[in-house]
Amino acid sequence: MLQPHWLQVWDIDEREKWHVTSSWQAHSSSVYRIAWAHPEFGQILATCSLDHTAIIWKETVKDNGSLQWSAHLTLKDSRTAVTSVQFAPHWMGLMLATCSADGGVRVYQASNWLDQCLMLAAGSGDTNSPLQGKVFILEYERETRHWSKTETVDMLNEPVNDIAFCPTLDSESTILAIATTGVRLVTLKYVQDETACGDSGPKRFYIETLLEFRNGDSQIWRVSWNIIGTILASSGDDNSIRLWKANFMENWKCIFEMKIDVSDDPI
Repeated sequence: MLQPHWLQVWDIDEREKWHVTSSWQAHSSSVYRIAWAHPEFGQILATCSLDHTAIIWKETVKDNGSLQWSAHLTLKDSRTAVTSVQFAPHWMGLMLATCSADGGVRVYQASNWLDQCLMLAAGSGDTNSPLQGKVFILEYERETRHWSKTETVDMLNEPVNDIAFCPTLDSESTILAIATTGVRLVTLKYVQDETACGDSGPKRFYIETLLEFRNGDSQIWRVSWNIIGTILASSGDDNSIRLWKANFMENWKCIFEMKIDVSDDPI
């Protein structure tokens, strides 16, 4: 039986069965309300309690790859029970309103939620150098006002047709979709150890493959994310459109495939 001061997070699998993915003591007294932030800010939720606090929680990845919820910020401004929390519409930025039993309303704004530099990815279709990486990560240096190449995705040495960053923001990692001879999903995790080095100097990211799909030698020409970064669409010269989604174990699978009959007359 769940205690009043505990939280549980449930996720649904591909068989539409619900599973508890996290359970923890959130407050020292009863929890009144829970609110989820818009997915574009990552996995973030807020809670409030009879213990006079509101807490912002963030889902993080542990060293063994499992997920856990950690308290990112505890708001202790209220002298009475905090009875409600609510995030603002996402287009206003990451803002949170709280209500307390004494009638007070407080609004908090996370102006520096993500302390990240601007980043972009560039892909190459060059076939003359098959042994070199074809995806490059560039970051904007505010001090010099220049873009510089900080990382190369060495695991991919085939010509690239399209690339797309996942729109969901995360302070620790980001996902990049790559269209090449198949679909490739890689995660870029920020290196905390400044002494870590790669072949070309200090490493900025640990790069891992989340998904690699091939259909013979068929080329994937386009990849595109939905607005919240939970589903990826791909299309290629095999005349197929596919949708990809991660399950609650963070394993990416094809959830939909549509074959286009190119012999049909256009409508």
